[in-house]
This record gives sequence, structure tokens and C-alpha cells, in this order.
Amino acid sequence: MSDTSSRCLLAVLVYNGRSFVPDCLLSAAKVQDGTDGVDVLVLDDCSPDPGWSEELRDLCRELKKDPRTKEVPVFVVSARPGKDVVERAFAAGAEEFIRKPFENSDLITRIRGRLAAH
Repeated sequence: MSDTSSRCLLAVLVYNGRSFVPDCLLSAAKVQDGTDGVDVLVLDDCSPDPGWSEELRDLCRELKKDPRTKEVPVFVVSARPGKDVVERAFAAGAEEFIRKPFENSDLITRIRGRLAAH
């Protein structure tokens, strides 16, 4: 797959009631209902609460259950410390976990590698 045809949706989820959260979830819902195809989904856990937000976990699980989106690789990025955050991301169906801070080039390399494997 060429870089010019790859579509990546970055959904920044914040569990504190900010107004852009519904827009991010709406974008992710379009992926779920098949109205907007993407090749990679990057979920950014910016939740101020400890642990992986329930919305992020539920979204990842739903995407992996749906035949239209189950093959879309899901990357989770988070600054949360602890092994349990990583374990929860993988248990929900994420293929990749990247701890913040990270270099953008590292994320791009991992996305390209994942796309090449598909």
C-alpha cells in the first residue's frame, strides 16, 4: 500500500467533557458504520482519570467485533504509567501500544510496518 493512499484517523479521547470529544467519537463511529474507511486508527488516551478510559476500551472492542472494521489496525498511545494500561489496550484488541512521549517518526515507522503487513 502506498503512503499516498493510506488513511489514518487519529481520535483523541478525553474523558473530561470537553466539546471535541463527541466529534472524535462521531469520526470513529463513521469508521464503524462503514461510511468513512481508514487504514489505521490511532486512539490517544488523554483521560485525566487513572487507567484506560472505558470509552476507548469499548470503542476498540466494538471495532474489532465488526466485520467491516475488524481488520483495521488500532494503535493506542498513552502517557499513563503502568503495565496494566498496556495489558488493557491489548485485551481490547489494539495491535500496537505506544507510550508517550514518543518521536513522530517512530509512530510513522510502526504504522508503515503494520500497513505493509496487511
